[in-house]
Amino acid sequence: MTLRAAALLPAGRGLSSVVAAVGRPHSLALLLLAGALALIAANVVLGLAQLATGDRPGGELARAVDVGTERNLPTVYGTMLLLVASLLLARVAARRLCAPVGADAASDGARDARYWVALAIGFAFLAVDETVMLHARLLPPLIGDPQLGGAFRHAWVIPALALLVPAALAFRPFLRRLPVTTRAAFVLAGLVYVGGAIGGEMAGGLARELAGRGILSSSAVLAEEGLELLGVALFIHALLSMPRERAPEPR
Repeated sequence: MTLRAAALLPAGRGLSSVVAAVGRPHSLALLLLAGALALIAANVVLGLAQLATGDRPGGELARAVDVGTERNLPTVYGTMLLLVASLLLARVAARRLCAPVGADAASDGARDARYWVALAIGFAFLAVDETVMLHARLLPPLIGDPQLGGAFRHAWVIPALALLVPAALAFRPFLRRLPVTTRAAFVLAGLVYVGGAIGGEMAGGLARELAGRGILSSSAVLAEEGLELLGVALFIHALLSMPRERAPEPR
């Protein structure tokens, strides 16, 4: 679900597919999206207060909603979104695993079961990582501390970037078999999430080096965390909006 995956959209239908995919909101997806937007709005207010006074508000309520602070409301909400996505993916995977394997297009569901299982496990891992920061604990012993600075201040983005292309290639057949609107919504959600998780982290490292801890650095953190929340919320909407499969006819 990267820029390479966007090329999988049929020519001339990409934009219309995205519009169609986000044009039929699901009530649960709207509720989750509203929660994400509320957290983003609260942090915009914190940023404006920091811009006006020169200091980040440090009260108990401010710390509870600050996306730059760990183990608070944004962390819990982000973890919940990822778990919801993982459960929805697991439900789809279970249906695919029970689907009959045949020679027609309906058998694609059974053939793609392993992709849905992998996605469910991946989102469950991301939920755990959101809470305990596994990437910050597991990668340093493997890649060391290269002290690159700038956009690569957080060195974990290097192996993450290296994994994007093979991941996109591995999921290319799966994406091509999805309905057009579902594929468009998956790609859109993936671009938003990856743009926040990796792009936002790189922007934050660069801002920290250029301006230290200040409004620029705080804005980069908000962009990172906000895009992650929006990306998962859009992905949940895509899952909830998927066309339902018809039950196989008895032979």
